[in-house]
Amino acid sequence: MQVRPIATTVGMLRSIASCILAKEYEVIGMRQDARGFTLVELMTVIVIIGVLSAIGIPSYKGTVDKAKTEACKANRRILSTAVATYYLEHSTYYKLDSAGNPRDEVIEVADLTDYVENAEELKCPAGGNYTIIPGNDGKASSVVIRCDHEGHGDFVVFGTSD
Repeated sequence: MQVRPIATTVGMLRSIASCILAKEYEVIGMRQDARGFTLVELMTVIVIIGVLSAIGIPSYKGTVDKAKTEACKANRRILSTAVATYYLEHSTYYKLDSAGNPRDEVIEVADLTDYVENAEELKCPAGGNYTIIPGNDGKASSVVIRCDHEGHGDFVVFGTSD
């Protein structure tokens, strides 16, 4: 038995493999120089997509959260106009009884349908609820519309809050 060097064996295996591949290319109708992507190329593309996703997704989420906060603020601004109009007509932020006298209940968003067409549909996009809170001093400047979603806070109806 003759011992062949490893380089010769490897060379023979390469030539056999290339013959087999050449026959397979002929069977499926491909030329031998037509190649697909290598594993390294595919892995590089996957890594690049992963890096872009890692950068883009948090940025997108932050933008969506900021848009929801601004939409909530716009809704509260619409409600503040309705509350101000209610106050100008009734001189109070409390619900009125049938005789037109104020009760002990503060108006709610649903009570503003005469002033805003879709008052019941104005909801915080982030899932919060709106509450109208008059101040204890009875002044119009102390009334706020509060959103109970974290980070949305209060919106002052008149003036500024001190």
